[in-house]
Amino acid sequence: MSIGLTFTGRIEGPAALAEAAKILAEQRGCSLSVNRTGLRLELCPLGGQLNNAPEGAGDIHYNAFHLDGLAVGETTFTLDGVSCAYRIALTYDTSSDFADISGAAEEFDHRAEAEVGWCPARLAWNDGGVGKVEWFDVVPGQLYSLSVDAGAGRESLLDLASQLFLPAQDEL
Repeated sequence: MSIGLTFTGRIEGPAALAEAAKILAEQRGCSLSVNRTGLRLELCPLGGQLNNAPEGAGDIHYNAFHLDGLAVGETTFTLDGVSCAYRIALTYDTSSDFADISGAAEEFDHRAEAEVGWCPARLAWNDGGVGKVEWFDVVPGQLYSLSVDAGAGRESLLDLASQLFLPAQDEL
């Protein structure tokens, strides 16, 4: 996952960088994967992928914070003039009444249930206005949310959520 950290330094080559990253990962209890094209060091083990803003997104920012006892990772971006917030958090609560990590507390005209991938999802929106979709992937215990400040509708929310959702199972 990317939270916008940048490391700068001199190395003797890719093998030295991979070795240094391995030592850092072991010291910090982080995840590390290395392959032919590069390495990935997960410094804030929230799980999942946050660095996947959709094609054409701008003003992309990453953040991490605590919300209701959960460590939440967030990617904010604009897409076609709409401000969006995509969030992910790990949880041990596997109940069907999963937590809402969206932070969107508006009154909504419409509510529905659906699926994002194979995950149960709850949607709430005002036609053409604000909206959110929340979903829960029970196997890795990951909560997700996507909220938008304009242009919301059932299909548009599900379409964007499906573009952003990269299942943790693909990493196992």
